[in-house]
Amino acid sequence: ASQLTVLMPAPAETHAGLAAFSTFMFPPFGAVAVHHAMRTFTTAYNGEKEESASHSSKALAWSIAAIIAGVFLVALFGAYTHDPTLFDSLFNKLGVLNN
Repeated sequence: ASQLTVLMPAPAETHAGLAAFSTFMFPPFGAVAVHHAMRTFTTAYNGEKEESASHSSKALAWSIAAIIAGVFLVALFGAYTHDPTLFDSLFNKLGVLNN
């Protein structure tokens, strides 16, 4: 009763869940994070351990960047909806408002 076993390298952490969440926070960066998360698995499957680890760290970095950008935009939007006149002086300096 011999069984055929295939030894595969241990894949690096894909960070796929974090990448998927980051896509909802800031889609442009989140999409890059998802790409690297999926490449982490495929490169590990092909036996490229170093390349897999590289994609894993890139997926994590892009996920963190997407979450930070998303939190910043939500905070900015919240501040603006709370007090729309808050940014008037900034807009005047930039020449956006024609008052």
